[in-house]
Amino acid sequence: MMNKKLLYLIASVLFLVGCSDEEVTPERTITGTWQSILHLEDYDQVSTFEIIPAGTIKGSVTLRQKGSRVDLGYSSEFIGIYRVEDSKLIITRNQFSLPADSKLQYSDKELLMSVEDGGTIREYVIESDFSKFYYICGVNESCPPPKPFIKID
Repeated sequence: MMNKKLLYLIASVLFLVGCSDEEVTPERTITGTWQSILHLEDYDQVSTFEIIPAGTIKGSVTLRQKGSRVDLGYSSEFIGIYRVEDSKLIITRNQFSLPADSKLQYSDKELLMSVEDGGTIREYVIESDFSKFYYICGVNESCPPPKPFIKID
């Protein structure tokens, strides 16, 4: 009788261990769509990152009416690669696009023009619970107060 209980206990432990979720890693936790919103006087400037497993990232900066989810125009768009080191998200841009008319700050997505970027690297600090990350302003950069990127998908 005692051996039967011990056998059930061992089988239960093995079942629970075998059914555990996949390992939670920074790369697995950070994948998805993230946004940071800078509230301007009449509009919202929305920075969006789509972080894809296997190290690819896509990003854009758009303009929206305050409180709206509809993009009015694009300020920039990029494709690059990322890696997570310690508590940092490190992004290297491979392709970067801006409005073709340099007098415009925003344009239709179709009117963005690819520009030479030289593999610009940007770093972001990730909160320990992976709920937010913030841009790390460079030494010679003039940056607004940090706005968090929050996961939306």
